[in-house]
Amino acid sequence: MKQLLAVFILLFFSTAKAQLNTDSLEKQLTKSGNDTASILKLLTGGHGLTDVDINAANSYYKTALSKAIAGKHTLLQAKIYTHLGKIQIMKSEHAEASASYLQAAGLAEKLNNQSILANAYMGLGNIGVMNKEFAKSKEYFEKAISNINDTDIALKSKGLSSMASVYYLQSYKSERFTDINNRTDTQMLTTSLRYSLLSYNLLQQRKINPIYAKVLGNLAITYIDLGKLDSATFYLKLLREELDINPNPNHELHYLSNMGRINRTKLQYPNAIEYYEEARKVAENFGEPSWIYDTYIALAETYEVAGRYKEAVNYYVLYKNYKDSTVEQENFQIANDLQTKYESEKKEKQLIQLNASNDKKATLNKIFAGSAAGILLLSIFGYRNFKQRSRIAEQEKQLQLQQIKQLQDEKKLLAVDAMFQGQEEERSRIAKDLHDGLGGLLAGTKLSFMNIRQKVNLSEENAAQFDNSLGMLDSTIGDLRKTAHNLMPEALVKYGLYDALKDFCHRMESSSQIAINFSTYGQRREYSNTASVFIYRIVQELVNNAVKHAGAKNILVQITTTEDETGITVEDDGKGFDVKEASKGAGMENIQYRAHYFNGTVDIVSKNNEGTSATINLKV
Repeated sequence: MKQLLAVFILLFFSTAKAQLNTDSLEKQLTKSGNDTASILKLLTGGHGLTDVDINAANSYYKTALSKAIAGKHTLLQAKIYTHLGKIQIMKSEHAEASASYLQAAGLAEKLNNQSILANAYMGLGNIGVMNKEFAKSKEYFEKAISNINDTDIALKSKGLSSMASVYYLQSYKSERFTDINNRTDTQMLTTSLRYSLLSYNLLQQRKINPIYAKVLGNLAITYIDLGKLDSATFYLKLLREELDINPNPNHELHYLSNMGRINRTKLQYPNAIEYYEEARKVAENFGEPSWIYDTYIALAETYEVAGRYKEAVNYYVLYKNYKDSTVEQENFQIANDLQTKYESEKKEKQLIQLNASNDKKATLNKIFAGSAAGILLLSIFGYRNFKQRSRIAEQEKQLQLQQIKQLQDEKKLLAVDAMFQGQEEERSRIAKDLHDGLGGLLAGTKLSFMNIRQKVNLSEENAAQFDNSLGMLDSTIGDLRKTAHNLMPEALVKYGLYDALKDFCHRMESSSQIAINFSTYGQRREYSNTASVFIYRIVQELVNNAVKHAGAKNILVQITTTEDETGITVEDDGKGFDVKEASKGAGMENIQYRAHYFNGTVDIVSKNNEGTSATINLKV
């Protein structure tokens, strides 16, 4: 059951997070104002540090909260309280976490913000699970689910999976997770299955990772406990396919351990051992203690029922050595019993081979064998302790190197931020000068010429030439306005990113006569000024390149948002280009810089006469 609690917490806190290190950055942000941008930077810093240094993350969130309170930003206060609640749960500060989530819920109710209210209720339900207050946790999860908008598939699925986990935990009578005879309440398992299937059916509309993989794992383990091994195998096959696309060590361990359980239940011990051994390797590389405990005990029990007592003893010894002082004494007793079985078989073989003729010699042989086994075990323990100390020393060294690299990356990001900010400020200044200065002057000149045209009688030939000149002046004014608009689009400032991109695509379609289809997927999000400008510039650069150089008839522009990523896709049916050669250009370098700023990736595929596809994923 402890492992199940760990799985439940992973489900609640799942997300890919960028890592920021940074006492110096925190000091700078602390000195900044109480504006929304400064608070959001603190939130981003805390979010990135959650998996690296929870104390530092906690400090970021508290600083952000004090600024939000001072600036009377109620919505930001509610969001920050949910983040604080997560950190406090990770620090086992359940009372403080409850207080934070209740604060978030109160503010969310006043703001009528269902998303934050649902997250707050899910946090309170999570605390109930960890304290084994299952009735209370169910009540909160039901409230959370009722407040989640049907369009928010990811959050709705997470709420249903959380409810499934509560019923699953209640179906076990002890914390012996690997004991296949530990089920006590089939009705609880059936209810858990129902919620998992509801979550799974939602995700068929849109397979959102990592929730999709977790739901598949939950369905598989529930079907195993219900004795429906074919159904469990079906969902494990889907999980295997998902892992081939999106590798994840935690989900890989779910797959391997459950395949081991299925084969063990079918008495196919060699296959079960093969899966468990592979799970052990992944668990040791992953470094998650609960998984390591479970793979050791699963291997020990499987080797035991397979009659391979020597291997069973080895894994019970590993389990005993790795587990802390709270490990159940019954496992130690089982290890001792197996040790006796193994030694008995070994001594019987020795007696047959030596054809011992008296009891005294047999007794001496037993004493000798026992002493040798004791020395061997002591040697194994000593060697293992030595390896552990060496591993810890190497890990500390790697951590120091990682911290140094993070500081270097921080300096690079600050430099890139300053560069891009300077560029955008200069663009804005030039755009205003062109629009208000030169644009106004040209408009006045046009009016002056039009007045002259009305007052002076011109010949037909001179009048045509004069009108042609006015047309050229109109064209110049139009080009000037277009240039000013491209330098700093007015729609981006007034209406936000989505409408600005739609307007940009419409203008480019009108001027180029190329069909440009703009679409968005996922929930629309509010971006910081930096993020909005960067995303707009990336789309602008890619579309301009397609219009100028591709010779395309159609261009597709898509913006896709998930919980923690923004995806940009620009495709055309043009003539294609040499990606390697084009990557040296200033435009592509700017795209790479902007993507790197948000820890993103750039993937451009282009084939001769088959068009180009550019995909940029940003951790926004």
